[in-house]
Amino acid sequence: MSIKNAFLAITIALLSIWIISLSPHRAQDTYAQTSSTLTSGVSVTIEEETTGGGGNNNNPATINFSGFTSPDAIVTFLRNSSVIGTALSSSDGMFEKSATVSPGFITFGIRSRDAQGLRTQTSELTINVSGGGHINISNIFLSPTITADKFKLRQGGTLRIHGSTFPASIVRIFNNFAADETPIGEVVANTSGLWEYFFPTENLGEGEYSIKVNAQMETTHLVSPFSEDLEFTIAEIMCSGADFNLDTRVNIIDFSILIFYWEKNPALGNITNICTDLNTDEIVNIFDFSILMHEWTD
Repeated sequence: MSIKNAFLAITIALLSIWIISLSPHRAQDTYAQTSSTLTSGVSVTIEEETTGGGGNNNNPATINFSGFTSPDAIVTFLRNSSVIGTALSSSDGMFEKSATVSPGFITFGIRSRDAQGLRTQTSELTINVSGGGHINISNIFLSPTITADKFKLRQGGTLRIHGSTFPASIVRIFNNFAADETPIGEVVANTSGLWEYFFPTENLGEGEYSIKVNAQMETTHLVSPFSEDLEFTIAEIMCSGADFNLDTRVNIIDFSILIFYWEKNPALGNITNICTDLNTDEIVNIFDFSILMHEWTD
């Protein structure tokens, strides 16, 4: 082999080693090594440390988070389940945070607690972090929060579910009791990120059920992960008119039971007392009192 060919072979070999040593640190290759419960639109970019020197780089790396949730929410950032910082989302629902971490395989978690005290699901992303770099994790769209006005209701009643998300997002409602994954409804969050949906239950039998929601941003079309499951119970309650204590009479005892739930929704307490809502409008008031008076026996 000539000196020229030998020099060329050595050059190619060294170049190959240099490319291989760099490839795990390129943004696209590092991202391929990640696992995630975040949205498909999440973006991960990596900037290498520009200082010279060989060998292992054990310098800390800087992680920059940015994303979307409900306005004025407390956003918590975790590293391998340990809190590394918090931030307050802006009035338009955007948040950002920087943190310094040691290199290695790290599972980052992000969640938020909205102004009503409800919490999103924790979204996770696992990355092989190289020392000395800057990693930007953007387009993080946290799940909506979800709760209900009651968790036990009479068959045929209406369940009001509500929560918060990024303002003006489309919130889609899914049930967990049917094979069909088509949303059963959708609503648009208002400018404060609040949303609500009235879920009818006339087609549900007695039993336990759960529903969940996700959200899609109207402008960027980012889709959030699902919320936590909201569980509720449908009970078939047999009421005997205004005879709440079932003594075959309607009298002062039944009146006292009705007054106990005055201006309240009896389904929020012991579900057996739901019968005090005689006209089934989810509140005990003068209309129920008039029905009781009509059925009065002594």
